[in-house]
Amino acid sequence: MEIDYVKLHEPYKGEHSPSPEQQAVWLEKQQFSHEDIAHAMQHVYGELHRGEKSFADKEIVDNEGNSHFYPAGSQLDHYLRGVANNYRTQRVKNFLEFTMKQHNMILNMHFKLTFWKRVKILFTGRVA
Repeated sequence: MEIDYVKLHEPYKGEHSPSPEQQAVWLEKQQFSHEDIAHAMQHVYGELHRGEKSFADKEIVDNEGNSHFYPAGSQLDHYLRGVANNYRTQRVKNFLEFTMKQHNMILNMHFKLTFWKRVKILFTGRVA
């Protein structure tokens, strides 16, 4: 079964969200990687396809009585950006955890070596 992003985006199409392609360009301009964008698009459009998520135009009145209009397409775009941001944050956390584990493993290996082996590595650049 194929998911047609353009067809799913049709109800939200407008000035604030012209197309899925423009959403991807917009996310790229906000420094998201292609991996982050692809994950966010798959996640959000999957939710739309399954009927788990939908957006409707909203009009919100603030404390001073000013009315603000939030189009459904704009809400979709901001939700998409939030999903991309969450994915990027989790990916960076995972990378840092992996890096720290690697660093600690190298430190542990280093301190298990005898003093003279460490001196040899220092001068030759080789373990063996």
